Amino acid sequence: MAISALPEAQGSRRIINRTGMTNIRIKEWGEKWVERFNELSAKYEVPYYTQSPLNLVGDGVDIMFVGINPKGGNKGVTNRTLDNFLAGNECWGQRFCGDKNVWKITNGARFFMGYDASKHVDTIDDDHKVVWTNLTPFQSDKGFTDLKAELRDEGVKSTFELISILKPKKVVFLGGNAFGLLDKYADNNLRLHFEHIKVFDKLPLEIGRLYNIPAYYVSHPSGKWPVSHCFISVFVFLRNLIDIYDNGKPTKSLKTVAESMRKEFALWHDRIETM
Repeated sequence: MAISALPEAQGSRRIINRTGMTNIRIKEWGEKWVERFNELSAKYEVPYYTQSPLNLVGDGVDIMFVGINPKGGNKGVTNRTLDNFLAGNECWGQRFCGDKNVWKITNGARFFMGYDASKHVDTIDDDHKVVWTNLTPFQSDKGFTDLKAELRDEGVKSTFELISILKPKKVVFLGGNAFGLLDKYADNNLRLHFEHIKVFDKLPLEIGRLYNIPAYYVSHPSGKWPVSHCFISVFVFLRNLIDIYDNGKPTKSLKTVAESMRKEFALWHDRIETM
């Protein structure tokens, strides 16, 4: 019996070694910020919470979605423990009804990345590999418009710290002038490793990089989607095709990627129009 159990024990050690450092850093991050958030919640009487469960996350996060903040104008003091905070939104499992995603924000964001409403537990719906969070965890009805500045500023700082810990393969910002806030609130180290550019002057769509990680700024799924229902998905997909990486480093400047995207869209328009 001892011999047959040995491979499982070794496998468990490999899992711990692979995910342990990230989990430790997430806990250190959580210990710092849950104390601060409890203080701010008591000060302003505004509830807060995270979204997907951070206690499941290990190394190798594929996508990190970053919304504005939890919607809701509720008054009240939240006083969370570290475990409760990292466990995420108590209603997180309710985004699915059976095998269909029924929340507008998660369904829309998943569609931006090329997924339908069906549950995909091995890819976009794997909470070990995909993180959903917000620029700030404090509730408000109108995003940052009706949120106290301190709640906004401290929340933004905490989210950028989390990005620097997780280093996901892609970061997708959903509305809220996220790139502008990153310019303003990121620490000096992160600011040195961040760049972004608009692809179209009249559209609220941008591409960027964080630590050479592809980043996207797109419309919030609950807001107005530019051009058409499918355009953001095409925008993201086209950037993925053009923005090539070699050993984790981009082979083209962000300016070149944006120019290539504009030329490709123009080419489609001209050739389809003449067909």
